[in-house]
Amino acid sequence: MPTKKVKFASLIAILAAFPALVQADTCPTKLHYSVAGYWYSNQYPGWSSTKAFAQHITVNPTDFNAAIYSPTKQRIACVYKNSNNEWTPIVSHKHPGLTIDKGALNLAHQKVWQWNQRHKDYACSKPHINAISECRFTIEEK
Repeated sequence: MPTKKVKFASLIAILAAFPALVQADTCPTKLHYSVAGYWYSNQYPGWSSTKAFAQHITVNPTDFNAAIYSPTKQRIACVYKNSNNEWTPIVSHKHPGLTIDKGALNLAHQKVWQWNQRHKDYACSKPHINAISECRFTIEEK
């Protein structure tokens, strides 16, 4: 029986040595419609549209266009085209551990995340990317 306690204590010591858990992620690929009319995703850290939509207006994750990261707001907005041919931002919950790789390059060796001086944010969008999976970010739990 003492060996189980030693193994468990060793495991706790190993886990405590890691100061943070880092999770790589992308914009939501599973969207749901709420009874209140908002599009949302339960994918971490949680996402919601900024306004309600009529039930007949749909948002499909395959119609992804851009991700916008705001360092000051500690959020990412993922923008999809809805069935009305309008842009629909789905905004992440605020998270202090949300970061992007500012040096990430696509296959053409262009920066994936482009700084926008006017808006003071980073955009990962077409034509710099081709797929939702290219706009990667990390979430660090402290």
